[in-house]
Amino acid sequence: MPIRNLLFVTIFIAILFVSGAWTLFSEDHNRSDVENRNLAQMPNAKLQNLLNGKYAKDFEDYLKDQFFAREFWLQYLFELQAAVKFSDIGGVVKGKDNYLLETRMYNNTNVSNINKNIEKIHQLAGIIGADRLYVAVAPRQTQANQDKLPFYVMNNADEYMDIFLSKISADITKIDLRNYMKNRQNDLYFRTDHHWNINGAYLAYREILNIIRKTYPQISRPFEKTDYTIQLGTEKFYGSLARRSRDIYGVPPDRIELWYPKNHENTIIEVEGKKHEGYFDLKILNRSKYINKYFTFLGASGKETVYTVPQNDNMPNVLIIGDSYALPFTSLISQHFYRTHLIYLRNVSNLDVSRMIENNDISIMLMIAHSDYVIRERITTNFR
Repeated sequence: MPIRNLLFVTIFIAILFVSGAWTLFSEDHNRSDVENRNLAQMPNAKLQNLLNGKYAKDFEDYLKDQFFAREFWLQYLFELQAAVKFSDIGGVVKGKDNYLLETRMYNNTNVSNINKNIEKIHQLAGIIGADRLYVAVAPRQTQANQDKLPFYVMNNADEYMDIFLSKISADITKIDLRNYMKNRQNDLYFRTDHHWNINGAYLAYREILNIIRKTYPQISRPFEKTDYTIQLGTEKFYGSLARRSRDIYGVPPDRIELWYPKNHENTIIEVEGKKHEGYFDLKILNRSKYINKYFTFLGASGKETVYTVPQNDNMPNVLIIGDSYALPFTSLISQHFYRTHLIYLRNVSNLDVSRMIENNDISIMLMIAHSDYVIRERITTNFR
C-alpha cells in the first residue's frame, strides 16, 4: 500500500477511535432542544439484554445520540447538502411564501396504525358513551398547505385521513377540520412549524364548540376576536421544521400571539395538581433559539392540566385528550365550561377514564389531534 494511502487510513482510524473514546467517556446529554426529544442513554448490560439483542440495538441508538460533537457534524452535513442542492434537508423543503414543509408520504403499512387507533377510540366510546364522545382531526401544516409545495413533492395525507375517518363508528361525532381550514385567506399555520397557530386553533374552536352546542345549547356562543386581549409573545419562534433542518433555509422566525380571554384572571389553572400562575408559560418565550416555544400554551409539561372557570359553575365539565394541537385550542374553549381537564396523551401511559368521568362529573369528552398523529403514530395510552 502506498505511504500516502496508509497515512489516510491511519488518520481515518485515529479519528474514529478518538471520537468513539470521547463519546464513551464524556458526559452524556439528556435532551436535544433542537430535536425536542430526550436522547438515548447508556443501556443496561443485563444478561437478558445481551442475549436477546436489545443491548446491541440500544447501544447503537446511544452512539447515534451521544456521538462526539453530534450537533456540529449534523449542521455541517445539512450545510453540505444545501450547497449541493439536495431536494430536501432532513425531510424538509422550502415552499412558496417562505413556508417550510414536510416531504412525508404514507403507505399501506400505516393502515395498521390507523386500525389500532380506531380500536382505542371505540374503547373510549364504550366507556363514556358514543353520544358523548367527539373526535376532531385537523390537517397537519403541510397537508393544509399543499398548494405551497415544490412541484416535485407530493402529499397524500388526505387519502389516509379519509381512511381513518371512515372507520370511526357512525354513532360517534367526528369532526373533519379540513372542511374549515383548507384554502382560507388568513394564515392558520406557522411557517416554520408543523402546528397550527392561534388563528388556526381559534377557527377549530369556533367550529367544534358550535357542534357541541347543538347537544348542549346552554353553553355560551364562541367568543369573537374582539373579546380577547391579544399580546405578542415572541417574534423569534423557530419551529419544528426550522429545527429539523437546522435553519438552513434561513426562513424568518414565526410570531406567537397570546390571546387572553375576557375575565381570564378568574380562571384557576392547575398543572399536575399545582396551581399555575398566569394563563401561559411566559418564561419559555425568553429561552434559547431552539427551545420549543410553542409550549407557552399549557399542557405539555405534565399529564393533566385543569382549567376551572368559577363563573361557569352551572356549565358542564369536559375532558379533552389529544396531542399538541390541543394546547392552544384548550386555552380558548375552556372558557365555556366549568372545569376542563386536558390530558396530553404523549405523557400518559395509563389513563383510568372511568374514574376520571366519575370523580370529575365529566359530561363531554373530546379527542383532538392532527392527521399524522392518527395515521403514522399509535396511541400508546392504555385506557380503562
